[in-house]
Amino acid sequence: MSLSLALRKALQLMEAEFVRDRSDSLTISQLAVLEAIAKRPGQPQRVISKMAECDRSTTSDVMRRLEKQGFVKRKRKKYDARSFVCTLSPLGEDQLRSGRSRLMAAEAHVLAGLPDDQKEALASLLHQVIATEPRMEPITDEVRDSNPLAADIPSAGTAAARQEAVS
Repeated sequence: MSLSLALRKALQLMEAEFVRDRSDSLTISQLAVLEAIAKRPGQPQRVISKMAECDRSTTSDVMRRLEKQGFVKRKRKKYDARSFVCTLSPLGEDQLRSGRSRLMAAEAHVLAGLPDDQKEALASLLHQVIATEPRMEPITDEVRDSNPLAADIPSAGTAAARQEAVS
C-alpha cells in the first residue's frame, strides 16, 4: 500500500473511532472549524476557513451544519452582507471540550498497537512534513478536471474566480 493510501486509511480509522457511538455526529473536520473559531472568535468565515485548512465551500457547508446543531453563531457583517463573522455558542464550547477529549481517545485507540517511542516518532515525522511543506493552495477546477487523482477533492472554483475574489 502506498504511503498516501496508508495515511488516508489511518485518517478513516481515526474518523470512524471519533464518531463511534456518538449521536451528535461531530466530525474531525467540524472539530477543526470549532477550534479555529475558539482561537479567533468573531473572525470572518474566510479566515476560519484558512485556519481550519478547508476550502471556503467546504467551510460554508460545515458552518451551516454547526449552526443548525446550535454549536456556532454566524452573523452577517454590517459593512459586507456577503460575509459572516463566527462565534461559538455555549453548546459549541461544550462540544469543543468534548471533541478534544474524544479526539485524544480516538488517537489512543487507533495507535494502541504501537509502542510509545513509535507513536512519538510518527507524530514527529508528520509534524516535520507539515512544517516543511509550503501552505497548499486550494485545488482549482482546472487542476481537478485535468487530474483524475484530484477528482474527489472539493474544488475552490476557477483560478480566475479565485483571483477575482482576492482582488
